[in-house]
Amino acid sequence: MNLFGHVPAGGLLYGALQRSLGRLSSDPFSRTAQAAEMIKMLKDRGCAICGSRFLEVGTGHKPIIPIILWLCGAEEVVTLDLHRRLNLGITADMIACLVRERARLRRCLGDHIESEKEFDTRIERLAATSRDLHQFLSGEGIKYMAPCDAAATGLHGRSYDFHCSCTVLEHVPENTLRPILAEARRLLKPGGRAVHLVDLSDHFQHADSSITRINFLKFSRRQWSAIASNEFGYCNRLRASDYVRLLTEAGWVLETREVLVDDDAIKALQGGFRVHPEYRKYAAEDLCAISLRFVAKRLEDG
Repeated sequence: MNLFGHVPAGGLLYGALQRSLGRLSSDPFSRTAQAAEMIKMLKDRGCAICGSRFLEVGTGHKPIIPIILWLCGAEEVVTLDLHRRLNLGITADMIACLVRERARLRRCLGDHIESEKEFDTRIERLAATSRDLHQFLSGEGIKYMAPCDAAATGLHGRSYDFHCSCTVLEHVPENTLRPILAEARRLLKPGGRAVHLVDLSDHFQHADSSITRINFLKFSRRQWSAIASNEFGYCNRLRASDYVRLLTEAGWVLETREVLVDDDAIKALQGGFRVHPEYRKYAAEDLCAISLRFVAKRLEDG
């Protein structure tokens, strides 16, 4: 990852490697559950999806979250990415799968589909995008903006109902998260919400089951920078309590917080696993949290 991060066309080479190893695919159902969970979290707060405007941070290689939100009735979804990584071939295959397996998609989304008629209409519009995917991603309910800095979007303030991301914030340095949260607050309408799913675990463990999900906490900041200071493998290693602090500082009121603590990580701590001294200030459950899901409300000015 460090190599790809420092050579010309590293992003293309890394993407090709991911596809060849099977970690990057066009399967839309790998993210459908997360999109449904985000919708549920908002609806549990009394928020309406139909007719709303979303701004997503971190599109990635395929815009599955924006498409699901749009199919469920969102008026518009603007999706931003710092790097232009969206792969049109993968996206086209993903859309073809959604259209082909619309019955499965209906089952996954359940009662999040508020209008079957509108869902069917939008599925047919989705099916037609293969003829002009560029047009679909530039204003047909979904707008892709990349490269774009989520901390300085240039978009009109108080224009969006929701700010969201799925396993993106953990890849953003803390000193960049602050202005992103401030920009999100500027962009949202009064009463707007931020809904984010954050993966707090060591991402290297996803491919190496021999290490714990908190293995990366044994390294100092300097060591971790040498290991993962690139655009592909970087994780900020912030804990759940850090996100709560950053949200409060940026003028947000936390409404919902769901934290998943890994039992194996707790056992590892009890069995002698040592985190670096820089992390000893955290409680055991904070150290061993591997997932954070939250809804935060935009604090009104004044």
